[in-house]
Amino acid sequence: MARTVENQREEGRTEKPNAPTRNPGLKALDKLVGAWKVSGETAGTLTYEWMDGGFFLVARGDTE
Repeated sequence: MARTVENQREEGRTEKPNAPTRNPGLKALDKLVGAWKVSGETAGTLTYEWMDGGFFLVARGDTE
């Protein structure tokens, strides 16, 4: 029998979904986190930071 949210509440059982776990391979990207000065054909600054949860790396840049 299919269960609805109402049925689960009535039975006193609610199942919590498992929180996703971070892929261990992402740890290698930790060395990029921080601010970096760029030089060469262009000049400026790049910054890298993890989004909340640590699943996505955000890159921001300001170059000329």
